[in-house]
Order: sequence, then structure tokens, then C-alpha cells
Amino acid sequence: MAVYREGERAERGGATLDEAAEALNVSSATIRRLIADGALPASQHCKGAPYAILAADLRRTDVVKEAAARRKRSSRPPPSANQPDLPIDFQ
Repeated sequence: MAVYREGERAERGGATLDEAAEALNVSSATIRRLIADGALPASQHCKGAPYAILAADLRRTDVVKEAAARRKRSSRPPPSANQPDLPIDFQ
């Protein structure tokens, strides 16, 4: 088995989970959810191994749109922030 050489993954067109998160401007947890939901193609050789993500997939229109939609969802204030303050009567 050949030893990993610095820059080899980029030459193959691959991206790490963190690189994918940075490219799509989302968290690494969101990238994991995109993968789990089938919105972002990725493979994993065995449980616990790093995901193999193609950089080209990070530029796909459907992937970019889904990441943007999830980014919008996470920036919404919690529902309680939109509710008027109710008086509390402590007796």
C-alpha cells in the first residue's frame, strides 16, 4: 500500500468533510446530514472512516441549493423569539 502524499486527495478531485463544509458555507454536521439524506454523494470505506467526497459534487446546483436552504433554516430565530411576551403572574 502506497503512503499518502500531501496534495494527493486534491489531485484526485476529493475533499474532506471540513473542506466540503467550508466550500458550502455550512457546518460539518450539516455536511453529515446532507450525506445521510442523500443530498450530497459520498462514500465511506468502513464505519468511522473519513468520507470520500468529490469536489465536483460540491459545485452541483442541487447540492448548492440544498446547502443554502439548510443554512437559511439554521439562521431563523427560535419560535419563542417571535412570540409576544406574556405576563407571568406569580402568586
